[in-house]
Amino acid sequence: MSDSREWSLPWRSLDLARLKIIAQDVARNYDGLTVRVEEDEPGSHSVFFTVPGDPEASSEEAQGPHVAEVSLYDLGRGEIVLSLEDDASDNAWLGEEADQLAEDLADALEGEPLDL
Repeated sequence: MSDSREWSLPWRSLDLARLKIIAQDVARNYDGLTVRVEEDEPGSHSVFFTVPGDPEASSEEAQGPHVAEVSLYDLGRGEIVLSLEDDASDNAWLGEEADQLAEDLADALEGEPLDL
């Protein structure tokens, strides 16, 4: 996973209630995955996917659970961006799992990848 990945969303403004419904739909596709959506501040929302760990794993860190964090930003003028940042929550540790969750959420939100 790179340092971050971004998608442009066709939304004109952030909609916390709608985002919660869509994030819950994404979470239903995975066994044991839970989701929490929060408004960080006006113009910024975060989606936290809690990924169950492996209780049989050899290290405490691998046992989990781990949190993948995806952020949404209202840049103004009707520009909404979804971002997966490597340094947020456990994204770096989760790697491809965090990347897949962000892609699934972006697809559900009809996002288009940005090349920054």
